Amino acid sequence: VGCGGIASSNLIKSCAKLPGMVEAVEDLLCKTMVLTFGRRYGPGKSLVVEGGSSVGKDTLVKRLIRETLIGWDYSFEPGGTPFGMVIREKVQGLAQYYEPNSEESLLLYTLDRSLLYSHRVIPGVMNGTNYILNRSWLSGSYQIAEGVPTWWVVLNGMRATGWFIPNMILYLDLDPDVARRRMAGKTDVDRFDIKDAEFHKRVRNNYRRLFGIIGTGLVSIINALDSPQEVFNNSVREIRERYLA
Repeated sequence: VGCGGIASSNLIKSCAKLPGMVEAVEDLLCKTMVLTFGRRYGPGKSLVVEGGSSVGKDTLVKRLIRETLIGWDYSFEPGGTPFGMVIREKVQGLAQYYEPNSEESLLLYTLDRSLLYSHRVIPGVMNGTNYILNRSWLSGSYQIAEGVPTWWVVLNGMRATGWFIPNMILYLDLDPDVARRRMAGKTDVDRFDIKDAEFHKRVRNNYRRLFGIIGTGLVSIINALDSPQEVFNNSVREIRERYLA
């Protein structure tokens, strides 16, 4: 972590007895980190699609690639590399002999991101390839909901991706209770999908907190309660307003 990480941790702990101060100080440190080191690679463009479980990310991404972002390259997390597919199964699979704890999950996801960005995304974008990415380090919202400190999620996520700042983030927002009803009867669920409603509510709140850290100006929030057609239309409108298509 280095001296900076230790100092940040000590500063956060010193504020622990002051109501609301821990989160405020933590967010300030994270924002400073992102503003100082975050960078946008180019000339290629990048769009990240984020959201909780069963909000319709896969459906939207596939249609965007087919109808709007034609010719864009695509990747996803976890699993955008062959090694990442192994990590995906070991961290999220239900039939596991050993279930990783929250810290182990974060570090495994961080390894997957590092491989994906260093070998595919950054070289591709720098060579002019446009990328649509299904999930990013912002999905660390799940690990924060499991108890991992926010600053640790931000630091690991940004470092693993080369401090990569996308051109735009589309966030599909849906009430977790509605998402759980959508999930009923599905067979392709993982260990995060089956967690209780309170966990998914924390995930939703964590996303909003991370958007405040990385910069809300990057984020377009799409109401995933709308029909798939409306979600698609609203997403395309946001993408075109930001000159990505």
